[in-house]
Amino acid sequence: MINFSKADLSDVNLCGADLTDINFPLANLSNADLSQTRLTQINFFSSQLSNVDFSCATLINTSLIGLDLSTTNFGGAKFSENNFSYLNLSGINLSNSVMIACDLSNANLSNANLSNADLNSTNLRGCVLTDANLSNTDLSNADLVGATLNGVNFEKALMIRTNLKGTNLTKNNLNGSNLREANLELADLRKADLSNTSLGRANLKGANLEQANLTGTDLRNADLSESNLTGSNLSYANLTNATLRNCNLSRAYVFNANLVNSNLTGAQLTTTNFHKANLNGAIMVGAILKYTNLMGSNLSMANLWKADLSGVNLVGTNLIGTNLREVKIDRETQMSNEHRDKFKTIM
Repeated sequence: MINFSKADLSDVNLCGADLTDINFPLANLSNADLSQTRLTQINFFSSQLSNVDFSCATLINTSLIGLDLSTTNFGGAKFSENNFSYLNLSGINLSNSVMIACDLSNANLSNANLSNADLNSTNLRGCVLTDANLSNTDLSNADLVGATLNGVNFEKALMIRTNLKGTNLTKNNLNGSNLREANLELADLRKADLSNTSLGRANLKGANLEQANLTGTDLRNADLSESNLTGSNLSYANLTNATLRNCNLSRAYVFNANLVNSNLTGAQLTTTNFHKANLNGAIMVGAILKYTNLMGSNLSMANLWKADLSGVNLVGTNLIGTNLREVKIDRETQMSNEHRDKFKTIM
């Protein structure tokens, strides 16, 4: 094993070299070119690595503990079994990198560039990702519980089965990302941009989606029970077979959305706009729809048993086969003449 302990290797060019089993404890590697190198079981203990170029390098089980890597370039690098836990990686360039079985828990990755990186199954628990760029990044099966995600750009990220339980994603950009089967239970997504996002079969139980943008979002078979969707935009969203039991959709905009066979039992739907929405076969037992706009919507075969329709606009609504037993209406409930016969027994 070669040992470069305390060596001055600043500005050295080792591009493409195989540095397997070489140690650099306390060495000065400032401004060195280590691009395309192979670094297997290397020890960089207390080395100076400012402005080192590790682009397209392969790092296997290499120790970087206790190092300041904030100005280091790892663009396109491949990591395997490396421990980055608690490291300062603020502002680091990890774009297009690949991380296999790496531990980034509690690391500081604020302002880091992780765009197009492969972080599949990576441990990111408790890490700081403030203002980081994770656009087009593969975070499938990654664990981000307890991570700080303020201002992170997740645009078009791949986040299938990613664990984001209880995370704060307020105002984050998740436009076009893939969050199928992701765990977002109790997550804070207020004012987040989730437009055109795939959230099929995602767990959003108890999540706060107040004023979130869910335009055109795929929420098929998603669980949104007890979630807060107050003032959210769900226009053109697909909520087929979604579970929305006891959720709050007050003042939400659900124009032209697909809610076929969705479960809205006990939901709070006061002043919600369902104009032209498809609620065919939806379960709305005991739902509160006071002053909701259902104009031109499809409620055929829906179950509205004991629903509160006070002040609701039902003009042009399809009520073929709809269960209206024990619904509550009042003089402010609006409907076309063709529907009045259906309500004669309860008016």
